Amino acid sequence: HSNAFNFLSAVQAGVDPRTGQYTCSISLPELKANHLCGPSVPLTLGFSPMSPRDIGFGKGWSLHLSSFDTASRILSLSTGETFRIEGSLAQPTVPERKIDSFHFYSEANNRYRVVHKSGLVEILTLRGGDTVAWVSEIHSAEGHRINLAYETFAGETVLRSISDDYGLLLDISRPGAAQINIDVHPGQGSGGTPLARFGLVLDNGEVTRVILPSDNQAGWHFKYELLHEYLCIAELRNPLGGHEFITYDAQGHEFPQNRYPPLPRVLQYAQHPGFGQPPVEVRYGYSSENFLGFNASGLVWDDDGLDNLYQADPRYLYTSTEMLWVDGQALRSTVRTFNHFHLLTDETITQRDNVLSTRTTYHSIPGLPFAQQPPQCQLPHEVLKIWYHPSASSQTHEEMTRTTFDAFGNLLTQENPDGTLETRRYYPAAGGDGCPADPQGFVRTQQDSTITPAPGAPGDAPVLRTAHRYALQTGVGGATPGWLAMSDERLLQVNGSSETELQHTAFRYIDQPNDRYLHGRKLQETQMLNGCASITDFAYHKARNVRAGETVQHTEISLSTDFDTVRKAHTLQHSLLNGQPLLNRDDNDVEIAYRYDALGRVT
Repeated sequence: HSNAFNFLSAVQAGVDPRTGQYTCSISLPELKANHLCGPSVPLTLGFSPMSPRDIGFGKGWSLHLSSFDTASRILSLSTGETFRIEGSLAQPTVPERKIDSFHFYSEANNRYRVVHKSGLVEILTLRGGDTVAWVSEIHSAEGHRINLAYETFAGETVLRSISDDYGLLLDISRPGAAQINIDVHPGQGSGGTPLARFGLVLDNGEVTRVILPSDNQAGWHFKYELLHEYLCIAELRNPLGGHEFITYDAQGHEFPQNRYPPLPRVLQYAQHPGFGQPPVEVRYGYSSENFLGFNASGLVWDDDGLDNLYQADPRYLYTSTEMLWVDGQALRSTVRTFNHFHLLTDETITQRDNVLSTRTTYHSIPGLPFAQQPPQCQLPHEVLKIWYHPSASSQTHEEMTRTTFDAFGNLLTQENPDGTLETRRYYPAAGGDGCPADPQGFVRTQQDSTITPAPGAPGDAPVLRTAHRYALQTGVGGATPGWLAMSDERLLQVNGSSETELQHTAFRYIDQPNDRYLHGRKLQETQMLNGCASITDFAYHKARNVRAGETVQHTEISLSTDFDTVRKAHTLQHSLLNGQPLLNRDDNDVEIAYRYDALGRVT
């Protein structure tokens, strides 16, 4: 196990500079459940050579759904992060989670609950004799939910469908070992067909083609290579005619004590866009030290689900080099250095006689083991950028950005290169004046943010503060624990200890917990400026859009004031299936109507 894969760069299409792995992600349409009330489920079909199992989408492919392996006690989140759960399940601990970004609970009937700082709640459930609990319910902070159903296919528990209060959102069928159909909004297309169908074509369990819902059956084509027991993408063609080739280093990343076969790493990545465009070639090099901890003094590899490199000498570093080649010559090089916490500490980009060096220090305390590091240890403290010419080292330009964070990962201060200072404060979990207690016990609700101009800057720029107040809203259907909604926002000019209000905005929401469609939506927004009020009212209902051939969300927005009799009205219509705008009518009765194809492109 390595937390190098918990960083964002590891889940992007292309080569991850930390690990040297080539990963590929294909975005499917986001599911916006319960007639746009939520929760929203981003669907990303992703490939990783580190996941050789077939869990219903072909070897190495998955939809990034949360799960908990009760045997290894590894919690895999939809964000791509993985953590080992320790201690008793009645009082679990997550030793490698420094920031309080989620809470994990064990419940009755083989169920587990993951509460995210974003407000999303996931219920993980064991099926039959399985040892892996898969996400079976996803709840929004407002109390809306979706359900995920599974089936057994080829001996594996695989996703079958996703549904909300109004029916199926996603249906996955597997008519045979060589075909998988992913239907988005089944029955909502013309003639009772799905709104969009994505097809996976497999050969011996390997996805060789992803078919898009287009008239010409365009799609992605894949070829693989088996290296050191790992399945790696070696070639792909994209729907626009581009062709990519990935060449791997035969040596690979070695494990400490050569515990396992070396992990393949990309040596060369070539992109041929087609249509007469020049190819792009990137070559990679790596130090013998790596994210697995090879050559780390005293490190003994242990398959306990924890990151072995965290136990290495704090002085341990590993590097990767990325070289852009054009016309057979190296044009630009990027050298990156990572520490034993997988944090990028140095990045040097060189192109001819131009160098950009970026040095990052973190809130970690040198010499302390990971367990004794502060919660903010993986967050940046200072980022220094230096531009210079090696041939004239006296000609340099530097920019420094400094940031501080609280123990919950919230940004407290940011000092920008231009000298401006941004300061933020947050309400405690127990609440305070202007904010009830946080329903899930997180510190996440911003109390105010202040922007202070650079000292000595020309002009007379004021210190501005934006302050927020919140109110507890009842969950849909009376569901607890409720959710926090902003009730007031004030823009203040700060002069020493005094504050002058410049603008005040008050928000009201529909309070009808038994109406799942309307409850919690914004009802009114009142803005006070120079003693005058501008009032924006919102009204919602479902209507039939004949042009689109579907029932839509119809929103009436009306603007009025307390200082004249002028009123303006604005009408919006959005698809209840995916939230795409279908109609925009302004106060002059000028209409803009939209049509889309199955890929969501305006036609």
